[in-house]
Amino acid sequence: MSKIKKDNPDVYNALEFNFYGNTNLQFENDVKTANIDAIRFFDRIGTSEVKNVLKSADMVLYIKREEELVNSFGSKFFEYLCARKYILILSPEGKVTEYISKNSIGFVMQKETVYDDLIKAINDYRKGEIQFNSTLDICEFSC
Repeated sequence: MSKIKKDNPDVYNALEFNFYGNTNLQFENDVKTANIDAIRFFDRIGTSEVKNVLKSADMVLYIKREEELVNSFGSKFFEYLCARKYILILSPEGKVTEYISKNSIGFVMQKETVYDDLIKAINDYRKGEIQFNSTLDICEFSC
């Protein structure tokens, strides 16, 4: 984010990342130390509040660390899917990234190219060029 703030201030000023609930404390400290005001942290919120936050979001960020199972669909993914929001996913390739790409519901970013990937996704969104399949049948994930 510091690189975006320095090299692409117009993109940086258009960004706002809000994290809710438990986050990595080292990450929070790094963000504060780097003075990255586009990233904000909030306490846990209830289910109805989650729906309101998702409704107001332009896109959602889904991060699956390398040590996590890249072929498992986590509960956060289902919330994002039901909210029908464009998903920016930072994850090693697996079934989740394949599903998102194949069904045109988001943009897959890779650790090695995250800067360029994020800039592309944001610029595409700002130009109205993102492809989002809002009519995707998600009944296979229904309870």
